[in-house]
Amino acid sequence: MGQQKIMTDKSFLFICCQPGAEWTIKQEIARTNPLLKSAFQRPGLITFRSDGKPVTTEVSRVSRFAYLFGKSLGMAKSAEDVLALANDLGPSLRLHVFDRAAGPRRSSSKPETASAHLQSYEESELDNPSPSPATKAVEAEIRALDIGPHRRFLPDVAAEVGDLVLDVIVAEGEPLFVGAHRHQQGLGPFPGGHFGVELPDAAPSRAYLKLEEAVRSFNLPLLAGDMAVDVGAAPGGATYALLRRGINVVAVDPGAMDPMLTRFQGPTGARLIAHLPMTVGSLRWEDLPQQTDWLLCDVHLAPQVALHAMRRILAGLRHSLAGVIFTLKLNQWSFAEHADSWIAGAKKEGLYQVDIRQLPSHRQECCLVGLTAIGNKRRGSSLNHRRNAR
Repeated sequence: MGQQKIMTDKSFLFICCQPGAEWTIKQEIARTNPLLKSAFQRPGLITFRSDGKPVTTEVSRVSRFAYLFGKSLGMAKSAEDVLALANDLGPSLRLHVFDRAAGPRRSSSKPETASAHLQSYEESELDNPSPSPATKAVEAEIRALDIGPHRRFLPDVAAEVGDLVLDVIVAEGEPLFVGAHRHQQGLGPFPGGHFGVELPDAAPSRAYLKLEEAVRSFNLPLLAGDMAVDVGAAPGGATYALLRRGINVVAVDPGAMDPMLTRFQGPTGARLIAHLPMTVGSLRWEDLPQQTDWLLCDVHLAPQVALHAMRRILAGLRHSLAGVIFTLKLNQWSFAEHADSWIAGAKKEGLYQVDIRQLPSHRQECCLVGLTAIGNKRRGSSLNHRRNAR
């Protein structure tokens, strides 16, 4: 009986996600990984039983809407139980103790439509929220037991690629959920899969977080001195993030931009070159700088409509473009079923390494990113530079 329990425990995958995305993830995995069967579920947390190979800490991404995933180790009622579950993981672990994702508690048994409630949720939540008092207490208890010359936990929580991470998920009135994952490129290095991006007081909107997380998650080769076109820019969160990176911006939006942006100057003299007060439907590529390196889009249109408009703009910018960063609004979660066709369409436009992910700062939306040959070459040069610097 005991041996059977051990084998069963080793065959479960856990996924952390936005509350509300659970149905979408289960549908995606049913199509792409039929040997993974949905098991336990809470808002923002799902487990899957593997009827194939046992799940390990080395598991790769199985859903575009999972921002943290790994091997489930089981439930714990105390810090002692947590350490017992982690016995086989060895030393030099990163300890990540975090609250299960906050947010609206919505049924995930079927697709949901957008609502006014979604808007208030989107505006109220920020990346990398502070841990609750209960979560801080749990971490303190675990670290207090990790004493002596052979401590298993590293003092710093920020994970580096290749680090083994023990994940302890806290929810009021429930046992602790314990899992483990090997940190990999694309995941946030902080507890809960967050990227540690702080929203500056001066940032006009949450779009600042979305841009910064996308750059980190997809390892995008943005360079100071680049030119970006930000479609759907108002009030200017992503524009502000770009300017702070030394990237010049042309903003496109019929809405008003934060007045601060017209005065702000980033590194290398980066500035808001122009604000074109027009809708994406009215925009022509002839209105834009001939030398444009990055095309961004974050508009309140159905994904297929937004992507069609961007294809029209992309055609005139392809000669200089390094890549695209599109935030796609999922007014219905069922829109995500078309993700493969969105990726295929982007590849037809000459984009490489096209991928879609939902990031911690996203709500009912996701990010499509793709590089051109220019951007692909940039990324290769950046990786080689980092390898040579080691």
